[in-house]
Amino acid sequence: PNIPTEVIFENDRVLVQKVVLQPGEWEGIHSHSGNQLSINLTDGQLTVRYGDQETTAVSLAGSLGWQRAVDLSERHESGNTGDTPFEFLWVNLKRSALGRAQGDTEHRQHYPNIPTEVIFENNRMLVQRYVVQRGEWEGIHPHSGNQLYVHLSHAQWTVRYGDQETTSVSPAGSVGWQRAVDLSEEHESGNTGETPLEFLWVNLKQ
Repeated sequence: PNIPTEVIFENDRVLVQKVVLQPGEWEGIHSHSGNQLSINLTDGQLTVRYGDQETTAVSLAGSLGWQRAVDLSERHESGNTGDTPFEFLWVNLKRSALGRAQGDTEHRQHYPNIPTEVIFENNRMLVQRYVVQRGEWEGIHPHSGNQLYVHLSHAQWTVRYGDQETTSVSPAGSVGWQRAVDLSEEHESGNTGETPLEFLWVNLKQ
């Protein structure tokens, strides 16, 4: 009720909203549809209420959580009880993405040169975290498709498909959708900027 949201990405599978809570701001009592992943873009202190129950915690940039369905009768809201603006994303799964879940093996992203860390998994999605240092390249690899990437840091990123190369700057909080890519396309990406690049893969299980 109290905080505007910005839709920063949408397709037939997901809708991604960005929310910014200023110090002292509260969202207002609201419901949740469920099947939602929250991704924190900044550090901050967040207080969460369910009726008379209140929990305060420090949330770190890059941390995330799964949101169950919440009815208005639970009198749920959250507020920024810290001293700095708190930014986060909601990745909302659409009904078309809620079919029967499959095994997770084919949905994990693999790079020849860059290690991965699985930071969240349930029957709907698997989330991996990567850090690519300055000058590092992932190595040629495929993509399964149905993947959402989220940049957690500001960096310069160069993408190759065979002899075709594109360089762009990706600000922290930017997102995009990855189509399926075969090894024959000779695809890889590299950090051609001056700072480490940290990002997430949200792999949908469908």
